[in-house]
Amino acid sequence: MNHIFKKIWNKSLGRMVVVSEHAKSAGKTDNTTGTQSNSLSNIHDDEQGKNFVFSFKPLVLKSLVLSIAAITGVNVWADDNYAHISTDTALGSAKGYAHATTKEAGTNKITKVGGITVTTTGTGTSLDDIDSFTANSIKITDPAEVAAFINAAKKGGNIAIGDYSSAMGTANIALGSGSSAMGFENSASGFSSSAVGFRNEASGQNSNAVGVNNIASGNSSSALGTYNIALGGASSAVGYGNAASGFFSNAIGVQNSASKTFSNAIGSHNQATGTLSNAIGSGINNALIVPGVGGVITSIDGIPITTTATSVAALNTGNITAIDGNTNPTSDEKQAFIDAVQKGQNIASGVAASAVGVSNNASGAGSNAVGLANTASGSSSTALGNSNSASGFNNSAVGFNNTASNGDLNNAFGAYNKNNGAAKNTAVGIGNIINSSAWGTNALGYSNNVSNLYGSAIGTKNTVTVVGGNAIGLNNIVTGGYANAIGTGNTVIGQNGAAVGSGLADYAGTLGPQAVLTPVSYTPTFSSVGGVTTLDGVVIKTSAADWAALSANPSLLTEVNGQSVTAAQATDIINNFKQGGNLALSNRSSVFGINSKAVAAGATAIGLNSVADEANTISVGRAGAEKRITNVATPTKATDAANKGYVDTKFASVTGGTVATDNYASSTTETALGSAKGSAHTTATTAGKITAVGGITVTTTGAGTSIDDIDSFTANGVTTTKTDNPTAVAAFINAAKKGGNIAVGSYSSAVGTANIASGSASSAVGFNNNASRSYSSAVGYVNTASGQSSSAVGYVNTASGSASSAVGYNNNASGGFSSAVGHMNEALGSGSSAVGTLNFAKGQYSTAMGMENYTQNQSSAAVGTRKIPNQALTPFVTGGVITSVNGINVTATGNSLNDITHINGTAVNATELNAFLEHLIWGGNLALADESSVFGVGGITTGNRSTAIGFDSLADEANTVSVGRAGAEKRITNVATPTKATDAANKGYVDTKFA
Repeated sequence: MNHIFKKIWNKSLGRMVVVSEHAKSAGKTDNTTGTQSNSLSNIHDDEQGKNFVFSFKPLVLKSLVLSIAAITGVNVWADDNYAHISTDTALGSAKGYAHATTKEAGTNKITKVGGITVTTTGTGTSLDDIDSFTANSIKITDPAEVAAFINAAKKGGNIAIGDYSSAMGTANIALGSGSSAMGFENSASGFSSSAVGFRNEASGQNSNAVGVNNIASGNSSSALGTYNIALGGASSAVGYGNAASGFFSNAIGVQNSASKTFSNAIGSHNQATGTLSNAIGSGINNALIVPGVGGVITSIDGIPITTTATSVAALNTGNITAIDGNTNPTSDEKQAFIDAVQKGQNIASGVAASAVGVSNNASGAGSNAVGLANTASGSSSTALGNSNSASGFNNSAVGFNNTASNGDLNNAFGAYNKNNGAAKNTAVGIGNIINSSAWGTNALGYSNNVSNLYGSAIGTKNTVTVVGGNAIGLNNIVTGGYANAIGTGNTVIGQNGAAVGSGLADYAGTLGPQAVLTPVSYTPTFSSVGGVTTLDGVVIKTSAADWAALSANPSLLTEVNGQSVTAAQATDIINNFKQGGNLALSNRSSVFGINSKAVAAGATAIGLNSVADEANTISVGRAGAEKRITNVATPTKATDAANKGYVDTKFASVTGGTVATDNYASSTTETALGSAKGSAHTTATTAGKITAVGGITVTTTGAGTSIDDIDSFTANGVTTTKTDNPTAVAAFINAAKKGGNIAVGSYSSAVGTANIASGSASSAVGFNNNASRSYSSAVGYVNTASGQSSSAVGYVNTASGSASSAVGYNNNASGGFSSAVGHMNEALGSGSSAVGTLNFAKGQYSTAMGMENYTQNQSSAAVGTRKIPNQALTPFVTGGVITSVNGINVTATGNSLNDITHINGTAVNATELNAFLEHLIWGGNLALADESSVFGVGGITTGNRSTAIGFDSLADEANTVSVGRAGAEKRITNVATPTKATDAANKGYVDTKFA
């Protein structure tokens, strides 16, 4: 029906609102003339004029029969109501003024009354001019019927002209076949439609509009509450100011919008604009909208606007033509208004996306944004926590104000991390940065920066800018390819270089996401004698007269030890001298100590204030400041401090091939540093013989039962035998027996106690960690990273899937690109995520988040927590085999729970079966169907693309949304046939009752 709207004062809201011209403000007199006594349905204002109150008064059988007899039948009418044929019912009172009309432009002739087509004679401008009306596609011209219709139209009576239609109450119109309009000024024009309450419109087939000012225009749609609009087929809008315009969409709560097929917006001010998307939670800016004809917004927060949009999310500068009386607003004025009213809404616009919490935006396909002000715009991306952004494919940003953008499979966990890498990068901690050129890198700790391939920065304020570089500790800089800096204030410029130790300077600065640290209290010795200038014993070339001038202008440095340096290198070198740090300038140079410098190719400086300025030498001092073993070259004289054999023995842990320590590094490009645990590494056996040590393949001789029997080991596809290199095998055996650090992967690092790094460019840092695949990282206590490019960080975590991440306590990420974060979570499916406590994500691209959630099928999600624990398992046995457990269909080979092979049609192994039974016992959420989702406590989905919401809900039909289960229905879904007067009615009951 058509209404003319006006603004009145609403005391309960404390603002002006838009309503029908016939409504009234509190304190104003009513202008109706009809009566409402003894009607089946009365409507009135309460004593303050705030709320519309409906009362349905049952009549005794006798009076009901007499009333129906008086108003039904062919060509029969009573009072001011009109029922067209004997199967129609019009019962109640008139409102005392005419129904709204539609008039022809130009002639002003009436063409419709309350949506009913009419023809007129004469001027055609008055209801009395009507000479026919159309009912059930039949033009009615009978004078008696036309007169009765005119009377009802003029008085605002109930009109029922559809076959088997009913209009009851005051001023209702039932136009569609089998339609029902009950209450005040309701219109039911769709086939088998229902409009109940105050000024509701049900125009779609089998549609329902119940409450105040609701519109249900989609076939099989439902609009319940106040100012709701259900435009899509089989859509539902329930609550206040909701809009469901997509097929099978649901908007439930306050001012939510679900605009695409199978989209769901639940809570307050959420927008689900992607197919299969979910937006759940509360917006922080609760903009109050007032819809007009067709659901188009006419006012937001009391500000009148002219637009074609039907939801706040749909507003843009192109569909707004007027704001608050300004009929020509600028684009900036429009955008400022849009930003103000859209702020704080959850928006899920991507296909199968989910936005849960407050002010989240999930625009990528299959993306998830959960918490406060998170954005997940990449496909299958996840943003969890507060103010995080995940914009690349399969990217994850978890914590506070993290960014995982640019490339794919990037991760940022913690706070203020910025992961903008090309692909497969991980930033964990606070304020770490991974730049756009990075690929397969890791930044763990505080304010680290990585900007190239396969690099790692672990600790605080470390910088890695080259391929394969690693910086671990505080304020280290690596600009040489495949170089390593470990400790404090180290700088490595040379390719394949290494610097381990600390600087002499103290640090002062400020804390924050990007800490500013300034070295203090160290000044190097600047000397210029006989045309030779040195800085802490290192020969340099500079035009500066002293250290003050050089430190103020590093570009004055042009050469170090005869090597030309670039302006950028000069800056790094001078900053290193300011810190009193270690410097590895040349290719393959290395430094281990404090304030030492290796400035020649292949040189090594060890200890305090050492300088290695000759190629392929090892130095433990400097000229004029020798120590007990100084500037040692390959020995040629009897007066040399040491010979080659002593050097090889002393530094086996970093040069490889000897047995002086309990660590083993297979070549000069590997690093094994730290202490042994004092007991042997674990071994694997076949037929009683040892075949592997800590995952490294070995062969044995003799009995083969002892580590001493090892005859060879294989790393990076290269086998080292006792025959070819007995020293190396002996060193390996020693480290294996003592539980030392072992680094045998190319460019690998094992640092701490009893760590093993056997994968290419792998890192194992902490205690008893194992990184066995290329680019893998295991950091913390007894972590295992066995997947390529995987990361296991924390306590006893396992990351076995390719590019997987396991972070926290006892987590397992075995699926490719999977993430398990928190406490005892398992992510088995490819691209799956298990975040929280005791979650199990088996399905591909599935998400289990919260506590005790279980996802079995692809693209499924379970978010929430468990209900009462220790529930009994109740198997149902038919023909000697189990067919269901606690109502969930299973396939089994016998009558034991261990015989189950399929759950809800999906095959499971023993591990997955045990996880399922455990979550079932503890009452966790279970998502057991493809693309299904559970949000709440103890919910279960068994139907594909179904959704279960709330406590103990079951969604067992495909493409449905459930908030309860059979026998435990809640207020909205799974409505049973009523048995008591207070029961909610389903469609079948309504159709039967009013047929």
